[in-house]
Amino acid sequence: MDIYGSGADGWRHPASYRTSTRQVLAALNSASGPLSRNNLQEATGLYDRERFVREHFKPLLAAGLIKMTLPDKPTSSKQKYRLTVKGKKLLERLSPKDSKK
Repeated sequence: MDIYGSGADGWRHPASYRTSTRQVLAALNSASGPLSRNNLQEATGLYDRERFVREHFKPLLAAGLIKMTLPDKPTSSKQKYRLTVKGKKLLERLSPKDSKK
């Protein structure tokens, strides 16, 4: 089973990088600083916490596209997340070409 699909940009992206995953990356990219998980959910309009964590949050962390601000305290109530360089590059590839004008 091929989990990759060809994007309009010619790159092959995992099928899991759906529009809502792009929204999470874009929210982190446009934020003035790191965001909490809850703030990310609010910014993207994805309100089902369990589904958000399972389908977007954990895969993005595991892929190294987002990172914790407090990696030594993963369950801290003060934990926030920011986009990595790898995440920024992927977001650029996933974004429509017109949005770069």
